[in-house]
Amino acid sequence: MFRKYDAAGVLLYERHIEGAEIDEHLRNLPSVWPRRQTASGEYPIVAPAIRTAEVDPQGSLWISLVAPLTYVYDSRGEKKRTVEFRAAGVLSPSDFFFTADGRLIASPGCYFFNVK
Repeated sequence: MFRKYDAAGVLLYERHIEGAEIDEHLRNLPSVWPRRQTASGEYPIVAPAIRTAEVDPQGSLWISLVAPLTYVYDSRGEKKRTVEFRAAGVLSPSDFFFTADGRLIASPGCYFFNVK
């Protein structure tokens, strides 16, 4: 789920991240979470569904899933597209950077993609 607020802190919208690509992950979530003991106490270990997220210069939100797909939402919170990055095979980005000339750099590997 993600939210967008205006400059005064008023909630503009809230969206749930949905799609057929994430359904399998949700179906396989455990009902009992494994626990990890630390010096601060015991914490559940939760498997992530999202690797990274970034907002591009046009205000679109790019969300890279653990499944090797990326959801792109426009500035109104509507899903515009689902992207599968291909570089030296299918890439599941762990970091995004948008250049001034309209390209996206995705890591690992620092691959360039035109996104205009």
